[in-house]
Amino acid sequence: MLRSPATIQDTTILIPTNKLLTSLSDVFNTDPAQETHMHDNVGLRAENLLLPTDICVYRDPEHQELVVLGEGGQGKVYRGLLHGVQDVAIKIISQEDTSGRAMFLREIAIIESLRSPHIVTFLGACIGRDGVALVMELMPNGSLYEKIATDHDGNFGWYKRGGKIALGVARGLAHLHKQRPPILHLYLKSPNGQPPLALRPGAAW
Repeated sequence: MLRSPATIQDTTILIPTNKLLTSLSDVFNTDPAQETHMHDNVGLRAENLLLPTDICVYRDPEHQELVVLGEGGQGKVYRGLLHGVQDVAIKIISQEDTSGRAMFLREIAIIESLRSPHIVTFLGACIGRDGVALVMELMPNGSLYEKIATDHDGNFGWYKRGGKIALGVARGLAHLHKQRPPILHLYLKSPNGQPPLALRPGAAW
């Protein structure tokens, strides 16, 4: 059950009463009159990719707690629900991480334009003056690192699933490199908890 709606402009984002997100309303506390419109390097306004904040919620219906999917240098990734039906991954860029926020604002439109069965779909963002939340397709099977580390039966060997996984990752990278200008991932490793630009190895596990 979700509680404590935190208002942002004319919409609300529902969040659990959990100390891990006590600053979320501050992250999205923005005055539209003072908001600085930032543009990415292809001339698109990053705010055009905004999602209405009332259609995206954090939730764990069973335990009523936040589910942290992963954590990187620029923020944590939480499990969420979009439109009340679609499980998603939501990456929160903290208000203190201004350099990370600026970088993501520049890259949002580029990431959103990528369409490949081997790249996790970027669904949109909630952007405030002091923080960013990125909404992405959820990879429900977790990180490849965890699967390999707990594989005691050799299911991820090259001739079982390993080859298919490597091929899926290679095809995702090839799609990035074919862009003009080419896009470099620079963050490719199995422990990643869904970075903003995530590759989908395929239904190999």
